[in-house]
Amino acid sequence: MRVPVVSKEGKLLMPTQPSWARHWLKEGKAVKRRSDVGMFYRQLIVEGGEATQLIAVRVDPGKKCLGIAIRRLRATLFQADLILCFDRVRFSMKQRRIIHRWGQFLAGKVFLMARNRGLLISDSRPSLTCPEVGLSWR
Repeated sequence: MRVPVVSKEGKLLMPTQPSWARHWLKEGKAVKRRSDVGMFYRQLIVEGGEATQLIAVRVDPGKKCLGIAIRRLRATLFQADLILCFDRVRFSMKQRRIIHRWGQFLAGKVFLMARNRGLLISDSRPSLTCPEVGLSWR
């Protein structure tokens, strides 16, 4: 676990270990702060080094989970595995396909029943119109 650090001017610095953050608090070199979103960090009171390191973000896309890692040269700052909702989407698509097929089947049955009863039907879309009764179905 790393503790975020901010310079005296408010510039973001490299995160540090909790032991260093406690050490800076005891010596009076840093103070505790919270951001607007409630994130806890340390702000340096004294002038410190402004050196930063390169950080790399890696994303490993997969079918059922997605891996994300934020690393610097010698340490991993953040790592997470996001489980995707692939199974739930596949189930929903299957349900949709079944409902669509049943809808086509029922529309065909309604078309045949209407033709047998002598109702007027347009062939472009499955719809019913009965001028005598004022019935309309789409």
